[in-house]
Amino acid sequence: MGHVASRNASLIGQVREWRKLSGAIPGQFEAWLAHRGLESLEVRFDRMCTTAEKIVQRMQDHPKVSQVKFPGLPSHPSYLTAKAQMLRFGHLAAVTFENKVSAERFINSCRFVRAATSFGGLHTSAERRARWGDDVPESFVPALRRL
Repeated sequence: MGHVASRNASLIGQVREWRKLSGAIPGQFEAWLAHRGLESLEVRFDRMCTTAEKIVQRMQDHPKVSQVKFPGLPSHPSYLTAKAQMLRFGHLAAVTFENKVSAERFINSCRFVRAATSFGGLHTSAERRARWGDDVPESFVPALRRL
């Protein structure tokens, strides 16, 4: 499910053509699942944001963590923008550990985190992106989702 909006008529034309050719219109069951999920979205989002804020605070003080990125931290470069635009700071965070071994240990031994490269599950997921060739530090673990 999703929404595309633009003032660019050419872009919207391309999106409409892609949708027509790809069949990107949800079926009845998928629409019902999305509708059902919206009923509890507020509660789930509140819990994810609250948990993320608590975990981020703890991660900042951990000796094996060299950096935490989260828009709700005053040290984040976009903090003032996020504070002006958002009621909550979301539930995505990124952590840079002191080294690759610490990052791997965190991903593989934390019972509440699953090693995954996508956000497609119902669990907190994390991945060391440098393993896939991303231009990031070896110990960078982005997007801890569903904290």
